[in-house]
Amino acid sequence: MNFGLVGRTLPLRVSGYGTGASSPGGEPNDSGGEDCASLLNSGRWNDYPCSRSMAYICEQTTALDDCDSTWSFRDGRCYKLFTSEVTWSNALKTCQANSANLVNIADSGENAFVYGLLQGKSVWMGGFDGPTEGSWAWSGGVFTWSYTNWKAGEPNNSGDEDCNAMLDSDGTWNDGNCLATLQFMCEKNTPPINGGWAGFGSYGACSKTCGGGTQTRSRTCTNPAPQWGGDNCPGSATESQACNTNACPIDGNWASWGSYDTCTVTCGGGTQQRTRTCTNPAPQYGGADCSGDTTSSQSCNTNPCPIDGLWASWGSWGSCTVTCGGGTQDRFRTCTNPAPQYGGADCVDVNNSTQDCNTQVCISKYQ
Repeated sequence: MNFGLVGRTLPLRVSGYGTGASSPGGEPNDSGGEDCASLLNSGRWNDYPCSRSMAYICEQTTALDDCDSTWSFRDGRCYKLFTSEVTWSNALKTCQANSANLVNIADSGENAFVYGLLQGKSVWMGGFDGPTEGSWAWSGGVFTWSYTNWKAGEPNNSGDEDCNAMLDSDGTWNDGNCLATLQFMCEKNTPPINGGWAGFGSYGACSKTCGGGTQTRSRTCTNPAPQWGGDNCPGSATESQACNTNACPIDGNWASWGSYDTCTVTCGGGTQQRTRTCTNPAPQYGGADCSGDTTSSQSCNTNPCPIDGLWASWGSWGSCTVTCGGGTQDRFRTCTNPAPQYGGADCVDVNNSTQDCNTQVCISKYQ
């Protein structure tokens, strides 16, 4: 039967659940030895063969303490009152047999807590001064006491009193004979709780908007936080990934101008052009085109063109050199229509013309 299993097997502490709203209709049906619970992608449950391979989700419980029900927890330590009345040394042995020690009190808060556990009778504590009278030490190996709560006038070593006890009357301390029999208080360290990572948070902003940056997310060592000497979480508190790997827009930029082309005229003022391309670089990935013109013009060959000279009209004939008998007369023209300029050629041919005139025979007045 296929319900679209995500394959998340739940090796969790599940107790007292039946076929309520969390299971699809007809489940669990134990069809073919289905003895393990699976979580469907719908969020409902189904029974499934335990031999089936699937992904799975683990659960780590975070207990407030690791003291069993017969012990009392405070600040990473477990305390237990033993009501059997024994000598100090037997009390110590019993504590050690329980992986504990006779209680060693470090401050007033701990003293008040222990006193609150008493049941109307004084109890042995872990203090003793057997090796050197007056030099008190804790059975746990602490030889310098930062806190004491001796009853007024105590310790007085009255009757070889080398072990200390807490009085049930007010929680103060007294030295007592180690062979006396009292109830006793044991204490032990809570087992260390190693740190566990909470889930990663969301990724932060990318370091770049394009071209490949990084973004980081972090997690905290709080699931659970390390306690009672437990190890910190292994690994890194941060994780990075690449982001915005799309290429950045590249705006176009002009390449250098090319050379000017040939002038439109050889003289008298023309124009010539040059061009450039938007390839340094060319626009890419949505970048802007180059701004401005692809062509540029300038004036060229502005020197005047040469003007060749041309003859103006002939002038009138001049006077004849004689009045009769055949003479000559001249006429002239000028190279001014136009005159040659700017290196133009002079007029071709001569500027004067001669013809005969008054060719009639002269008549003598003496004839």
